[in-house]
Amino acid sequence: AVVSTQSTGMSTITAVIASKILNTNEKPITQENIVALLKACDLKFEEAEVKEVVDKLSGKNLDEVEAEGRTQMGSIAPAAASATAEVVEEAKEEEKSVSMEIGSDFF
Repeated sequence: AVVSTQSTGMSTITAVIASKILNTNEKPITQENIVALLKACDLKFEEAEVKEVVDKLSGKNLDEVEAEGRTQMGSIAPAAASATAEVVEEAKEEEKSVSMEIGSDFF
């Protein structure tokens, strides 16, 4: 098994995915089970990050946590779309302004 000594930034994600796999197979979400699954897949991970995921999920229903996360992500998309539309509109206005300035210099 490959165990990294540096934080990969992916350890938390892989631990969450492993938790989902364990939950789907009705296995307890424990540090030992996640580590065993990650090692079986020969994935790099940080034990501390795996422990953090297990601690955060302790006593929680993973299906409810997932549903809450989807709700939170769903509320981000409209806000991001609105912010993007504002930036595009501002860019168009600035482009018009620059175009008018350039045009007046030539005439």
